[in-house]
Amino acid sequence: MIRVVLICFSAGLAAPPTVRIVHSGLACNIEEERYSERVYTIREGETLELTCLVTGHPRPQIRWTKTAGSASDRFQDSSVFNETLRISNIQRHQGGRYYCKAENGLGSPAIKSIRVDVYYLDDPIVTVHQSIGEAKEQFYYEKTVFLRCVANSNPPVRYSWRRGQEVLLQGSDKGVEIYEPFFTQGETKILKLKNLRPQDYANYSCIASVRNVCSIPDKMVSFRLSNKTASPSIKLLVDDPIVVNPGEAITLVCVTTGGEPAPSLTWVRSAGVLPDKTVLNGGTLTIPAITSEDSGTYSCIANNNVGNPAKKSTNIIVRALKKGRFWITPDPYHKDDNIQIGREVKISCQVEAIPSEELTFSWFKNGRPLRSSERMVITQTDPDVSPGTTNLDIIDLKFTDFGTYTCVASLKGGGISDISIDVNISSSTVPPNLTVPQEKSPLVTREGDTIELQCQVTGKPKPIILWSRADKEVPMPDGALQTESYDGILRIVNVSREMSGTYRCQTSQYNGFNVKPREALVQLIVQYPPAVEPAFLELRQGQGRGVTMSCRVLRAYPTRVLSYEWRLGSRVLRTGQFDLQDSTEYTVSSLSRDSYGIYNCNIINEAGAGRCSFLVTGKAYAPEFYYDTYNPLWQNRPRVYSYSLQWTQMNPNAVDRILAYRLGIRQAGQQRWWEQEITVNGNIQKGELITYNLTELIKPEAYEVRLTPITRFGEGDSTIRVIKYSGEFHCGFEDGNICLFTQDDTDNFDWTKQSTATRDTKYTPNTGPNADRTGSKEGFYMYIETSRPRLEGEKARLVSPVFSVAPKNPYGATNTAYCFSFYYHMYGQHIGSLNVYLRLKGQTAIENPLWSSSGNKGQHWNQARVNINPPTSFQLIFEGIRGPGIEGDIAIDDVSIVEGECMKSDQPANNLRSGAVGPLAHIRLLPLLILMSVLSHQR
Repeated sequence: MIRVVLICFSAGLAAPPTVRIVHSGLACNIEEERYSERVYTIREGETLELTCLVTGHPRPQIRWTKTAGSASDRFQDSSVFNETLRISNIQRHQGGRYYCKAENGLGSPAIKSIRVDVYYLDDPIVTVHQSIGEAKEQFYYEKTVFLRCVANSNPPVRYSWRRGQEVLLQGSDKGVEIYEPFFTQGETKILKLKNLRPQDYANYSCIASVRNVCSIPDKMVSFRLSNKTASPSIKLLVDDPIVVNPGEAITLVCVTTGGEPAPSLTWVRSAGVLPDKTVLNGGTLTIPAITSEDSGTYSCIANNNVGNPAKKSTNIIVRALKKGRFWITPDPYHKDDNIQIGREVKISCQVEAIPSEELTFSWFKNGRPLRSSERMVITQTDPDVSPGTTNLDIIDLKFTDFGTYTCVASLKGGGISDISIDVNISSSTVPPNLTVPQEKSPLVTREGDTIELQCQVTGKPKPIILWSRADKEVPMPDGALQTESYDGILRIVNVSREMSGTYRCQTSQYNGFNVKPREALVQLIVQYPPAVEPAFLELRQGQGRGVTMSCRVLRAYPTRVLSYEWRLGSRVLRTGQFDLQDSTEYTVSSLSRDSYGIYNCNIINEAGAGRCSFLVTGKAYAPEFYYDTYNPLWQNRPRVYSYSLQWTQMNPNAVDRILAYRLGIRQAGQQRWWEQEITVNGNIQKGELITYNLTELIKPEAYEVRLTPITRFGEGDSTIRVIKYSGEFHCGFEDGNICLFTQDDTDNFDWTKQSTATRDTKYTPNTGPNADRTGSKEGFYMYIETSRPRLEGEKARLVSPVFSVAPKNPYGATNTAYCFSFYYHMYGQHIGSLNVYLRLKGQTAIENPLWSSSGNKGQHWNQARVNINPPTSFQLIFEGIRGPGIEGDIAIDDVSIVEGECMKSDQPANNLRSGAVGPLAHIRLLPLLILMSVLSHQR
């Protein structure tokens, strides 16, 4: 059985977010930089894991972002919306500055950043170069040779050279010089062999090292220098260029003609990667069934790291004939666009050909070959027009010249089908005329429909029609600036409102007359239903109260004759028409049970309706579990544990008074819920913290808790959380209630909560921390302010919550041990003392000294760990004593109690011991203050 105790108290719990970043511990190194930025170093290929720890109430939303630069503070790249950022197998390009941003609507968002530096070391490469004057590409005496070693790395690499087993150092050999060129910024180490000697022919090794940073081992590469060492040379056993027909297989052969050591051969393509179907076999490259997409320049590259790589290239041309077009030009010396007897007419024919120099044209009239004559002038290429064009000029046109003229394009090499274009010249051959049918402009359609814009073209032959936008410089629906049509119709599928406007259709010279273009305009009007806001809105209001709903028109076409209709379910509430206003409202003055439901406002025009929907309900808002509380878990018997479930109610005054909560709890992984309804007496205030103590929970099981508020309307929105057993207490003083620590009423002054970012600008210098224990300027800690009016010897005492322990085992087993630890900061020339005492239940007058320290300990945080073995419930007391002057601030942070003894090496030498002090364990215990209030306080 699960027992539930309800406790509540009012407090101003809303708090803006704070944030800090912790890591998984896999870092090679973590160091601080200015402005509290942390640098996290990790080896390439490892797993990066960063966790964003936040406080604040309501619970902040968390977002991870990344920038690549070292100084940029702009959010870029993708975002991750959870507390832990995890990148498996991290790569070098994933280094950079990572930001954790937390916001909950109170104050400014909290932002922390950490710079991730990815370390790596690639295999080094040695290249060999020789001074000018090489003879037959061989290395002879009295020549200077350079061995250059390069390795990509982070951090910068250090190099060392060996000849055989001998380590080469600058100055150790007069014939050897070692240096780093300035332009490489230390990334390259050159070994210079001056006036090559016989002993210089040897094995050389370059060792690249990053000094075992991130446990990255050194890497080595060797090179054998001999009198046969030579840079590579190659030869291509193919023609340049290579002209082939599509579908043929082609083989490129590259062979080495020199080079020691033997060069390696690779093939590359200037236009990008090699085709997928390419077959490589050493220096031989084969492309089966070649296509025009495979054309381009292919290069064979030979490299042996001696001298410069050798490169030979060839160009592959795939023969093709594409797209034949024609146009007719009437007599240019007369303004008439018609073809007339006795005048000149020109027929032009254009074809795209690869290679263009192989293109040939033949002309035919009525199927018979034509030859150039005084009246029939054939020009194979026209310099005034695009390449691949032939012209037939007919001078002094006669009736007998009417007929069908054919131009045939072919490639000289054969293997490619010819392109044949027919042009008919007759008395009926007339220039084009363009009109728009009266019913086709303006053209009215609705959004989402399919529409056809039409231009009627007459004339013979009919030209290609070009469509474009006439009213704005925007692409056509297909994305092109102009769209070709062979029948004068432009078909648009799924018309959108952005397509409204004027379209231009005009004749092209292609497949028609080469005259001034004819054009016409078509207006397209796209009707669309009203766009309204809000599309959906939930309104929560209690019974007897009023609610107003407003539906606003954003845009619509046509805008005339807009009407509205309000409905509750299927019942019509009100109808009307818009005049000059752009919104309509509906008010329910007093809500009843029948008034709740879905209200729809339909705003209607000729194209359809837009709808605003309002869900009017009396449901209570969800409760929100308190996020900043320390984990309020305590032990009361050996096999069970208890949990202090704390929450606030979202918008408690927005709906009817909450009458009760339905609490559901089930063991993790189980199906059955245990439910209990707890009555609430009186009104819940905004920000009021409500507490239920869940007892008799079985260790170490986790439980799922569901909390649902109940009003007269019924059940409201539920909130679910999972609670887990924990035998630990941790407090970093980040939350508003400082983990239920309290000030001792018997002392002289109080401890103060502070962060470096919020402290007074007039603070005393040369004393106190410059950041919290984690190094964060925004993180909080507790400290004693020793400025006036404080006097020497005055005390400030901070008392912990009461921690309950399991009762003593009647069979004689020892009590559980705990490790109590905290961080302290004692910096300043007037530091007094910091004492820690243990107070046991029932012995409030007796305080057992646990730990003590006095005097200046420097500008850094120290950690203290103490073992305790309390026989009963206990409290811890931090006592700060003011020293002789104002430079005596003492601070504490990150207090923890963990089950199990501290490691002996971690215990400070100045620990005080008493009979009550022994190994200490960590427990999540409900403070005695709350336990007492269980008996006396009811909601």
